[in-house]
Amino acid sequence: MSASKKIICSLIVDEISIRKRIEWDRDKFSGYVDLGTQLDNDCLPPAKQALTFMLNALNANWKIPVAYFLIDSLNALERSNLISECLRLVFDTGVEATALTFDGTSVNISTANNLGAKIQEKDLKPYFPHPITSEKVFVILDVCHMLKLVRNTLASKGSIINQNGDIIKWDYIKQLEKFQKDKGLYPFEGRWDTVCPTFFKIFFHKLV
Repeated sequence: MSASKKIICSLIVDEISIRKRIEWDRDKFSGYVDLGTQLDNDCLPPAKQALTFMLNALNANWKIPVAYFLIDSLNALERSNLISECLRLVFDTGVEATALTFDGTSVNISTANNLGAKIQEKDLKPYFPHPITSEKVFVILDVCHMLKLVRNTLASKGSIINQNGDIIKWDYIKQLEKFQKDKGLYPFEGRWDTVCPTFFKIFFHKLV
C-alpha cells in the first residue's frame, strides 16, 4: 500500500476465556487482572478472560492484533473507555477506524450506547462519533453470534413472530431434523464441482 493512501480499518473487540492460574515467571507473579496500568498487586483477582482488540483492514488484505487486557469482568463504561482510547491511539498511527465489531451481548450493546450509538428497536442510530475526528464509527454486531442468539431464543421460547405477524416455530426445525435422520440425509462433505460440474461452472461464471 502506498504511503499516501489512507488506511481504513474495522476495530474488532472480542473476549476469549482463559484458565485461571497464577504463575511465577522468575520476576513476578502473572495471571492476575491486567489492564495495562502497571499495577502489581496480589490483591487483584485472577484473570479469567482476555479482552482482545484487532484491526481488520477494509481497503487492504491484512489484520493485526493491537491490544489485549486480562480481565475478570468489565462493565460497559470501562469497556467504552478502553475502546475510545484504542481509537485515539490507532488514529495517531495514521489508521482510521470506521467500524466497531463485537458480539451482540447486553454489555456490548450498553458499551455502544455509552459511546454515543443507539442500539435499540426505535430511533436506531448504529454509529457513534470518533473521539478525535467526530466521523461516524458504525457498530456492526457479529452476524454469527446474532444468528446463535436468534436460534437460542427460538429454541427456548418455542416460537417467535416476524415483522409480518407470521409465527416461526422451533418445532419446524425439529421436524426437519427428524426428516433428515429418517431419510438418511447428511451434509455433503465433498466438492460440489465434482458432483455437478456443469451447474458449478454456470453458477461460478454468474458470480464473477
